[in-house]
Amino acid sequence: MIKNKVDGSGIKIYSDTFENFDLLELASSDGLFGEKEDVYLYDSISKVDIWTEVKKILEELHNSTRNFIFIEQKIPAEAKKTLQKWTLVPEEEFAEKRSTGVFDLANKIARRDKKGAWLTYRREIENGNNIELIHGTILWQIKVLLMIKLVDSKCGINPHVFKKNKSLAQNTDERILWDEYRQLLCMRHERKRHFTLQDAVEKFILGR
Repeated sequence: MIKNKVDGSGIKIYSDTFENFDLLELASSDGLFGEKEDVYLYDSISKVDIWTEVKKILEELHNSTRNFIFIEQKIPAEAKKTLQKWTLVPEEEFAEKRSTGVFDLANKIARRDKKGAWLTYRREIENGNNIELIHGTILWQIKVLLMIKLVDSKCGINPHVFKKNKSLAQNTDERILWDEYRQLLCMRHERKRHFTLQDAVEKFILGR
């Protein structure tokens, strides 16, 4: 299903990371443990080369049980006309600001570089990056490692990303990945009662 409403966390795909994902695979596959996360596509319509690819599979995205949500600063008239066949286009579009540093952080998390990850995390916080986005990126990274560890297949992951993470997944104990995945999930539900998400993520990084 194609939507335009932003109502939660999920898989976030930006224009400069678009090639890392297989949208058709995501449209047809279950998520980890059977849940289907929403997929947020940032600036995928305004970039002509990406929109050309996305436009070819709009029907598949529309028919998927996942929600594919487009987030844009401005949608070109031609694209609006095309999208209106599948979903309502909002009058006010917006894009979430983010730093490429969150992906640098994810890489350091995957390599288990505690000092590097903490320094990058502190820099992102001081630069005002969204803690929900940072948390979601770390959760995504651990999820990728766990999926590769469990099923040893691409699972909708771009071959380059799969190759880059495969050796890291193989060198990490499965029990550790499970524990870290559960910790990150619990942060979503318990942060309001016991601690801030920012403190919880920092504690997670320093405790690895």
